[in-house]
Amino acid sequence: TLTEGNDDQGFWGLAVMSAAEYKFPDPPSDKPQWLALAQAVFNTQASRWDTEHCNGGLRWQIFKWNQGFDYKNSISQACFFALGARLALYTGNNSYAEWAEKSWDWMIDVG
Repeated sequence: TLTEGNDDQGFWGLAVMSAAEYKFPDPPSDKPQWLALAQAVFNTQASRWDTEHCNGGLRWQIFKWNQGFDYKNSISQACFFALGARLALYTGNNSYAEWAEKSWDWMIDVG
């Protein structure tokens, strides 16, 4: 939506990740499955990682016209970190773990 933020999207990603982890029945086979949805959220957010301001992190808002676009909030970072860590454990794909570590380190370094 026009007012969706990275935190909102992150909560959605965590919810569908939980569905995959707890073996909730997948949607119909012609629809994206829980894991694919979680991966899509993660990949979309990873593409928004902003090194031009504060040397990293996700902006709170996705769209420039929303108040808070220039703000980087803790919950957006925490959702991204948690989703990456959980995807790493679930899939065994180390690139998710690397992103989780990168986001954790950025949160610690930025203070």
